[in-house]
Amino acid sequence: MDWFLASRAIVRRMKTPEEWQKWLEQDCPSPRDSESGLVVLFAKRSTESSTSKARQTTEKSLLGGTEVELPMQENFVQSSHPSDMETRRQNDEKQDSYSAAVRHSLRTIPFSRNTFELITRAFYMHSSISRVISRADIPVFTHTKAVMEDEHGSKHDVSVFNLRTSNAWPVDLALTVTYFHHCNLKFAFIFGCDLKVEEEILSRLRLAGDDATHPLLLPGIIVEIERRRHVQIVDDIVNEVEARIHQLEVSPDTEEGMTTSQMEKSNKDKRSAWLNITYTRNCLQSWRKQLENIALHVDEVNRILLEGYGWSSNLTTPPPTPNAYEECPLINEEEIPIDLAQVVPEHSALCHEQPSERFVSIGCKIKSRTLAIIEEYDDKIRECSLRIEGMVMATQWAQGETSLEITKATSRDSKHMRSIALVTMLFLPGTFFAGVFSMSFFDWSGNNGQPLVSKYIWIYVLCTVLVTLVTLGLWYFLNIYRRRLSASNISAV
Repeated sequence: MDWFLASRAIVRRMKTPEEWQKWLEQDCPSPRDSESGLVVLFAKRSTESSTSKARQTTEKSLLGGTEVELPMQENFVQSSHPSDMETRRQNDEKQDSYSAAVRHSLRTIPFSRNTFELITRAFYMHSSISRVISRADIPVFTHTKAVMEDEHGSKHDVSVFNLRTSNAWPVDLALTVTYFHHCNLKFAFIFGCDLKVEEEILSRLRLAGDDATHPLLLPGIIVEIERRRHVQIVDDIVNEVEARIHQLEVSPDTEEGMTTSQMEKSNKDKRSAWLNITYTRNCLQSWRKQLENIALHVDEVNRILLEGYGWSSNLTTPPPTPNAYEECPLINEEEIPIDLAQVVPEHSALCHEQPSERFVSIGCKIKSRTLAIIEEYDDKIRECSLRIEGMVMATQWAQGETSLEITKATSRDSKHMRSIALVTMLFLPGTFFAGVFSMSFFDWSGNNGQPLVSKYIWIYVLCTVLVTLVTLGLWYFLNIYRRRLSASNISAV
């Protein structure tokens, strides 16, 4: 089987539906022509602004010695402000404040329904990408085998790779790659690109050279971009949690000087930090699982290549209908210019060489790098787990220190009470007898100079005895008898 090595790159930008239709009908590669290559379409977000001059300069510098075909200057979307590039960078820095609606903007593509229908047919886009994009909060990687029918009615075996990153944070991406085995032709559609992501992907494709022909290289590039995003997110949340852990060391005396609103805000921040790092760890674990799937499917792609572009016996997913790619689940009413990076194939000295061994070697590199990234994610997951456990431990320590302070304060109060009780014991007899003998029941100097005792002293004795008995009875009923009654009722139940 002939193998066409892609040796030059063309970057094009279409603005109008007529330009799209002309390119798709005349210049877009077709699997019927048995041309190898990689066709990548970058679909920016609906909120993304155009920076034509900066983009033109960037494309030339990124592609280096490759061929760049751009429309005439009048076709560019001109910036109305000379500092548009700086404004664009400021907008990128404000991505953390995106609303939930913007985060779901992968479902809003930057061109009209008719244009998108033409692209889906020309790019042989599989309908499974719709389900992948809909799972916004969950990262997904899928590999589906299918049979696609070209414009001339010929059927071809293809592999469809779909990848979607989580929209829990800004700058989420989605990718679909349709890989034709018989001619090594790949169509890729990347959703949600901004200028920085597009620059990085083009730069990595240029550096990859001939390795860009592997069907899993683009998913590998998305994995690298997502890794950098996750590293920054984990570092930020770890620093925040460590700051909250230090706040747990505040003594009870300091907390007494805080207002109620300050206490509520501090507690809310601590809870939010714990919830954020726990959610981040769960997301990292979900994404790690998808990385394992990518590494696993590298082996499956290698088996496909070694079997002469036949299906591996271990691939059990049933193929979809031949015309499944004709579905159009994602639409938008507006027409916004996008960018297309196309690697146009050329014959080379390797035209008649079997690509299987080369692809297997490239696949081993991709798998090795994916496994290395998985190990890095394991470290990040352990960092999150360490901070979660550290926050739990710090909370327990803070509670233990608070309990110790309460115990010490209780001990000090107990010592004071013992002192008070001792003083009371010393002065109570004297106070009692002083009060008794000072009553009018006793007359120490009577008419004849003799002490007299009133005949009504029995009233004092009777009232004292009755009140004492009532007090003791109430104490016994409230503190002893009622508790025993409750305990007996519970045991009976």
